[in-house]
Amino acid sequence: MKLRSLFFAVAILLAASSYSQTLFTYGKKAVDAGEFLKAFNKNNTTAGNNKAKAINDYLIQYIKSKLRMAEAYERRYDTLSHIKMEVSNLRSQIAENYMSDPELIKRMTKEAFDRSLKDV
Repeated sequence: MKLRSLFFAVAILLAASSYSQTLFTYGKKAVDAGEFLKAFNKNNTTAGNNKAKAINDYLIQYIKSKLRMAEAYERRYDTLSHIKMEVSNLRSQIAENYMSDPELIKRMTKEAFDRSLKDV
């Protein structure tokens, strides 16, 4: 019984450590496997047998994206007025899609109602 529980504990620790393993670093920042997998699962549209190829292709794109963003921050592109305006426009477009989604509004209303019952 002790051996079984020890094996189970070791398996959990190995799983947890592999989930937070650093994949790559750029500058002083590090990207761990959990962050990458979260982004991959959010954006992955491939299905079937080519998951390993899809992960490899996405990793290359992800690294390039992180490097581009780091370079843009280094060059202080985030402080330019036309970039700020573009980001503001993008935010308003995204917010508009979320606010006009009837399913989301229904789900948020239900969640607010459920929370109000607990608070009272």
